[in-house]
Amino acid sequence: MTANYAASSDVFVVMIKTPQYGCTAYDTLVRVDTLASEIRQLPGVESTNSLAELSKFAVAGMNEGSPKWYELVRTQSMLNAVIYRAPRELFNESCNFLSLIVYLRDHRASTLTRVVDHVAAFANRMTRAM
Repeated sequence: MTANYAASSDVFVVMIKTPQYGCTAYDTLVRVDTLASEIRQLPGVESTNSLAELSKFAVAGMNEGSPKWYELVRTQSMLNAVIYRAPRELFNESCNFLSLIVYLRDHRASTLTRVVDHVAAFANRMTRAM
């Protein structure tokens, strides 16, 4: 894996497929943000990174760094503005694929299983909700 991807064995990447040019859709980013928030609560998870998190930082930065703006905004043009400077590892060129990068404390089987099981359960919940 490390020969082909810019990741160590302590990084777990959740791949999220969206409709074409849908990677900045508010509903999609809310779901990614919710999953990231849940995953950060799991033992063995250090932090996460995603286009949703970057969007919150960018919107706060565009508003004088005020923490009041550290939130996903519903304005699609604001969400679209973030993508121009976003790192390429967070989405693909067609904007139909997102990455949720999960930084792990270790790569033990128990840590990986916990993350995989949580992502699968989240995906099942989202599928049932649709």
